[in-house]
Amino acid sequence: MQLSNLRFINGGYCIQNLYFSGVRSFCFRRFYAVFLQFQHPVHGCCYIDTGYGPAIREATRKFPFRIMRWLTPIPKKQTVFEPGYPKSLGIDSSAEATIFISHFHADHIGATRLFPNARFVYRSDTMRRLNSLTKWQQLDEATVMSLLPDDFVQRGVPIEESAFEDSPMRCAEFRSLDYWGDGSLILIDLPGHAIGHTGYILNTDQGPRLYVVDAFWDRSVFESGRKLPWLSRRILNSYEDTCRTNEGIHKLVARTGMEPIACHCPETQKYV
Repeated sequence: MQLSNLRFINGGYCIQNLYFSGVRSFCFRRFYAVFLQFQHPVHGCCYIDTGYGPAIREATRKFPFRIMRWLTPIPKKQTVFEPGYPKSLGIDSSAEATIFISHFHADHIGATRLFPNARFVYRSDTMRRLNSLTKWQQLDEATVMSLLPDDFVQRGVPIEESAFEDSPMRCAEFRSLDYWGDGSLILIDLPGHAIGHTGYILNTDQGPRLYVVDAFWDRSVFESGRKLPWLSRRILNSYEDTCRTNEGIHKLVARTGMEPIACHCPETQKYV
């Protein structure tokens, strides 16, 4: 079965130095929080993540999360902080939908409160681990769990880790899950960037798409194999796992010919 109406959408941005993404430059640029929207012929409207949202300002007002504003400055004057923000993107956020959470970093869950009737698909072990952390530990994992709706668990569709399996026919390089069992959306385990970091293979009416989310931040760095600077390696959940994941993505790309699309990579803007 195929997905249709795939959209890559800019859900706000932060400002960061290119050097920290592995690029040999000290210039600053916008790092867009891209999220995806698509239509399943049976299960309807779906999203992968939500980008930033109005809640991020309040959530990072006090310590320790205020430190996020210094590490990844989020300019105030952008549409994610305006009333009716989703509508300006052609999104009916009040409609029923399914939102897949790739991981719980603030720039991926920041607008979840704007979708009052959505179901949230997430990895249950990841949720348990993050909920057990102190606020300072959450900051170290670059997440703010208070960004989630109060009824997140009630509307949640948790995935157990045992659902991810080794399946050479589906994805030889990573543990994976055919979410609906129809080949339209394959969830792939991409460890390293964050706890429970998940990528996706989307079978669309315009061909397959490999969305690796935050497995890398800049495709030129990924293709060259250049090492990240120390501070960037420090904020990853596991730099060693990140390197292994990128090796697996290289093999997957070589085997299938799919182009790896990453959330914050400037090349992804051609899809937006």
